[in-house]
Amino acid sequence: MSLLKQMFFIGLALAANCSVAQEKDFFVSNNEKINKKEFDEKIDSILAITNIPAVSLAIIEDNKIAYSNSFGYKHQLKKEVIDNNTLFEACSLSKIYLVAAAYKLVDQGLLDLDKPIFEYKTNEKLAYDARYKLITPRMILSHTSGIENWEWLNVGGKLEILQDPGTQYTYSGEGFHYLARVIQTILDKPYEEYLDEIVLSPLNLKQIDLNYTPADSIGNYANGHSIIGKSLNKWVTKDPWPASSIHTTAESFAKLLVSVFDEQFLTKESIAKMTKPVMVIEEGNDSKYGIANGFFVLENENDKIVNFSGDNKGFKADMLYSPIHKRGFVFFTNSDLGGVFGKHLNKLTTNLDANLYLDKPYFKDYETISDLIVLYNQEGKGKMFERIDSMKEEELNFYLLEELMFDFYSKDKEASERIAETILKYDKKSAASYFLIGVVNLKVHNNPVKAKEYLYKCKNLGFNRFDVDSYIRSCDDSIAQGH
Repeated sequence: MSLLKQMFFIGLALAANCSVAQEKDFFVSNNEKINKKEFDEKIDSILAITNIPAVSLAIIEDNKIAYSNSFGYKHQLKKEVIDNNTLFEACSLSKIYLVAAAYKLVDQGLLDLDKPIFEYKTNEKLAYDARYKLITPRMILSHTSGIENWEWLNVGGKLEILQDPGTQYTYSGEGFHYLARVIQTILDKPYEEYLDEIVLSPLNLKQIDLNYTPADSIGNYANGHSIIGKSLNKWVTKDPWPASSIHTTAESFAKLLVSVFDEQFLTKESIAKMTKPVMVIEEGNDSKYGIANGFFVLENENDKIVNFSGDNKGFKADMLYSPIHKRGFVFFTNSDLGGVFGKHLNKLTTNLDANLYLDKPYFKDYETISDLIVLYNQEGKGKMFERIDSMKEEELNFYLLEELMFDFYSKDKEASERIAETILKYDKKSAASYFLIGVVNLKVHNNPVKAKEYLYKCKNLGFNRFDVDSYIRSCDDSIAQGH
C-alpha cells in the first residue's frame, strides 16, 4: 500500500475516533442532542436552588437508557458524595416490581386478574367484611379494591375496606401486600425468592436491596432528609415491604421499565391490560389523568404517558414514560422536597406533554416551601418572613407550613414560633400551631402560664401527635415553683 493511501486510512480512523469521542459527550432526548457536561451543571444548579441533597436519574430514549447519573450528597451535613452505586429508597415505585411479577404470572396462566383473590388466599384481617370476597387482583393493581392504604394509619386498629370494591379509586399499600402473599401461595415461594426468579435475575437487575436492615448501615445508601435538609434516621424493616421498601438506583429501575415495555419480557396483551385506563382521577382542558391496571396514566391528543410516584419519609421518587414515543425518565431523591425535581428534568430532557400532572397544586406547594427554605439559607429568616407575609392566604399550604414549623424547631425556635403565629392568623383551629407556641413558651421563654393556655387550646382540638398532657404537667410544676 502506498504511503499516500496509508495516510488516507489513518486520517479516516482518526476522524472516526474523534466522532465517537464527540458522541460520548452527548445523549439524545426528545430527538435533541444534549451536552452531558452542560446537563450535569444544570442538575447541580437545580439541586442548589431546590435544597435537594441528591438525585439519581435516568433518561430513556427509544426504549433504551440514553443517560444515567447521580448527583449530590448521601448525607447533606457530612457532605458524603454519592456515586452511581448509591442506593435510594424507591418508595412506592417498589410496587412496579410486583406489577411486573404479577403480569408474568398472567402470561404463564398462573394468575387470573378477575378471579376473586380470596380464592387464592384468604385474608383474615378482611374476612369480617363480606365485600372482601368481591376483590380481584385487577382491582388491587388498579387501586380500586377499596382497601385502605395502611392498617397502622387507622385509629380504629383494624384493616378496613373504605369503598365498595371496583367502584372508586382508593390507593392501597395493604392491597399490594395481599397480592404479594397471594403470589407466594401460588408459587409456594417467599417474596424475596420469587421476585428474584421472575424479575430480578432474568432482567439482570443487580443494584437492588429489597429492604434496609441494621446490617446495611455500612453500605452505600442515601440518607433521607426533611424539608429543611435535616438528616433523618433510615427506615429499618425486618422483612421486605413489597409496596415501598425496595432500595435501588434510577438506572436499575429504568432497566426494569424498559423491559416491561419491550414486548419480550411481557406479552403485548399484558402490556395493554397494564396500561388500560380504569378510572379517571383528574381532568384538564385536553388531558385526563387516571389509574390503569398497574400504572397511573396521563392521556391527551398526542400521547399516553404512564406514571408512578413514591413518597417515603425523607425520600421522593417519580417516573414518566411514553410507550408511544418510547421516551421517559426516572428519578430518586433523598429529600421530602424531591417531588419538585420532575418538572425541571422534563423541561431539560424528554419534554413530555405532562402538564396536567406536573402542574398539580401538590408540586406547586412544595416549590413554595423549597423557595422559602432557600431564601432562609441564603438571606436569613427576615427575608423568608417578608416573603411569607406578602403571600395571599390561598398561596399558603397550612399542612406543609406546619411540617416546616416542626422541622425548624430543632434548628431555629424563633422561626418555628413565627411560622406557628402566621398559621394561626388564618387558621384558628391549627392544634399543631397552638402546641408549638405552648412548647416554645415553656422551654424557651420560661412562660409556663402562657404555655399552659396554648397547650389547653391544642388539647381541646384533639391534638394527639405528641403527649400534650405531659407538657401541661410541666407547666403546672413550673408555676408551682414560682417560675
